[in-house]
Amino acid sequence: MFAPNARKQGPCRYWTKERLLKRSELLRVEGYLRRKFGNNTISLKEQKDGSAEVSLGDEFIGVIYRDDEDEDVSYDFHMAILDIDLDDATDIPLPD
Repeated sequence: MFAPNARKQGPCRYWTKERLLKRSELLRVEGYLRRKFGNNTISLKEQKDGSAEVSLGDEFIGVIYRDDEDEDVSYDFHMAILDIDLDDATDIPLPD
């Protein structure tokens, strides 16, 4: 059952106020992504809906959502890759 104060937000989910990304969490997730990918140009920007935009330098690459379902907190990173942005993969060897 959905919470009475829930509002639709994010990819096909209903989120309550508790699922909004806090500033301290945003900074922790940003630091994690920078370390994990070895890139200090990764930045997160708070959004009004409680999510955060993820950028690589000046390029928007995805969105982070806070998920606290089942009492465990996790952060979902959603990135869409457009077909027109992909190079032809003819020179990449495929595994046998």
